Amino acid sequence: MYQVVEMTGFNEPWWFADGWRDDIVSLDSFAELSQALTIYEIRFQEALVKFDNHATHAKVLSAFWNPGEIAWCEPCEDNLQIYHGLLLLRDYEKVTTNFELK
Repeated sequence: MYQVVEMTGFNEPWWFADGWRDDIVSLDSFAELSQALTIYEIRFQEALVKFDNHATHAKVLSAFWNPGEIAWCEPCEDNLQIYHGLLLLRDYEKVTTNFELK
């Protein structure tokens, strides 16, 4: 199964830090890669409009943010940037299939 995951937290999504699943705010599952890619691409384009900055790793692990959108991190004892992640995963792991995005 493929998952398109949206998450919000203090880490860029490609780090898969301990507890990363706790940051998931939206999850959709698909049997086919083509279905997941279509939804990922739609949400990617929507995020480009909503956020001032973005970075992408491995084609389908993306972080979006607006400068100054910060929140208090209790363990860090500091205000940190909030990142909005968009990921395409296979069985909750990085996708290793070679494919092209539109």
